[in-house]
Amino acid sequence: MKKLLSGLIIILMISLLGHSFNAEAATYEKIIYDKAVNLKGVVNQSKRNDGINSKMYKTSKDVKYLGSAKKYNKKTLIITREGKTARAKWYYCKLGNTNIGWIDARAFTNVGKPTIADTVPALWNSKKAIITTKPKSTSATTYLYQRNSAGNWYEVRHFGSHIGKWGFDPKFSEKSSGTPVGVYKTGIAFGQKGNPGTKLTFKAITNRSYWISNSNDKAYNTWQERASSSSADEKMKIPQYRYGMEIKYNSKRVKGKGSAVFYHVDSPKYNYTLGCVAQSEANTKAVLKFADKNTLIVLGEESRIKTFNTVN
Repeated sequence: MKKLLSGLIIILMISLLGHSFNAEAATYEKIIYDKAVNLKGVVNQSKRNDGINSKMYKTSKDVKYLGSAKKYNKKTLIITREGKTARAKWYYCKLGNTNIGWIDARAFTNVGKPTIADTVPALWNSKKAIITTKPKSTSATTYLYQRNSAGNWYEVRHFGSHIGKWGFDPKFSEKSSGTPVGVYKTGIAFGQKGNPGTKLTFKAITNRSYWISNSNDKAYNTWQERASSSSADEKMKIPQYRYGMEIKYNSKRVKGKGSAVFYHVDSPKYNYTLGCVAQSEANTKAVLKFADKNTLIVLGEESRIKTFNTVN
């Protein structure tokens, strides 16, 4: 009798365990679809607290919780996949080149096609951007982007520019003939034909105007008015500087790191610069009219600018 009861108990336990396993398996949700997309969206967690998961929520025992979406609140993420379960629609997201994970689609606002500006993480809190990218040898494209009232980036205009003789150079210095890469602030505007309507501080060039590129000078990487200066310094009274704008590269004025990086008027003799970004006079004036003190400048290849998380 005892053996019979023991056998029945074992059978009952196995049956119950089987039902438990089946019940657990039944909690996994079926993926209705999972497809590649090319979208962007702004994370909005003002009234939500969404999780980030390694896979769509409750679709597998392998789903791992990766953190809270509040970490990315108000930031624009790139959406590379869209999935759906009975519970919700899901987005797989990236910040620049960094994988984030799956987030409930209801966590996002302003979902739409991404612009180049959306792909640069460092621009998440800015309203205006000047982006020079897509290099082909010493030619590149400069884009002027601005956010509308809904917070979406839109292109104001774009035009061809010339960059450094070496192309973009991540190791830019006084010895380089390339153009630096990174995200920078705007500096002063300058010119020889009067203020074209810029909101930046505008300085008129005189015969005494120099930008100091001599690393041993105490005024290194600044504008100075002098009767004469070192041969290493940049004389400002030249045709290319009919109009220009400072790119705040090496703002800490580290000796030898590089100086005098501008947007300026193209030279008719050369299809490259020695570090600056050059375009027609009309387009240079457009840069000056567009820029303000809060505008950010982005320089680099498309693949590289996706990795820019901070402003230099």
